[in-house]
Amino acid sequence: MPWYARHKSGTKFDSVALEYICQEVMGSGLSYSDAKSALTAEYKKTGDLDQFLAKVATHVEEIIGTSVQIVVG
Repeated sequence: MPWYARHKSGTKFDSVALEYICQEVMGSGLSYSDAKSALTAEYKKTGDLDQFLAKVATHVEEIIGTSVQIVVG
């Protein structure tokens, strides 16, 4: 990654490349490569299955525009 940051920023200095990487992360925030990664992180953060599923259902309802019921069993 530092070689890419050096190339992208046009510098030969590691410290400048590191600053470039930090600015990129701070500017775009942390993002996930796919929905599964994002859901896994959210579940770990929530720590409670019922609360997690309620959040997921709410988001899915917003996306598809209809009510959703999640049944686990």
